[in-house]
Amino acid sequence: MFDIHLADEVVHDTDAGVTALYGKIHLGACAETFVSSLVCWGRVGYERQWDAAIQRLLAGAAVSALITSYVEPSMSNHLMRWPLYREGKVVYVQNQMLFFDQLNAQFSPDVSWESVRERKSTNVDGSKISEWKFGVQDLQDFLDRKRAAQASF
Repeated sequence: MFDIHLADEVVHDTDAGVTALYGKIHLGACAETFVSSLVCWGRVGYERQWDAAIQRLLAGAAVSALITSYVEPSMSNHLMRWPLYREGKVVYVQNQMLFFDQLNAQFSPDVSWESVRERKSTNVDGSKISEWKFGVQDLQDFLDRKRAAQASF
């Protein structure tokens, strides 16, 4: 099973003037909570990016990325995202804090997958990197559920 969404619950423990929402991502049997800054994007911005990232994988791409907290590089030094790695009918997912100063090129959220590095299952110290997996069909099922919910309104 796969799902990603923003809740209506506002995060109260933020810097002055910064608004953020809690979100949740379901990856197979696991669920993780995240915080999404609303400084540059609102709910619609995140949902558009997620849809584009998922459509990319469904079209056969090997990598994509779901951005869960985006603030422009001129205002922040990093973003939070979930790189997606497709291998056949399986998708592997990792959580990542991406620092803009570690990129070789300027970051563009419209092609966020261009900065996704090769999938590794261990870090430089040899420790296992946390990752989850689920089927490609779970992504299609997510989009189908989303469309059905939108059509019922």
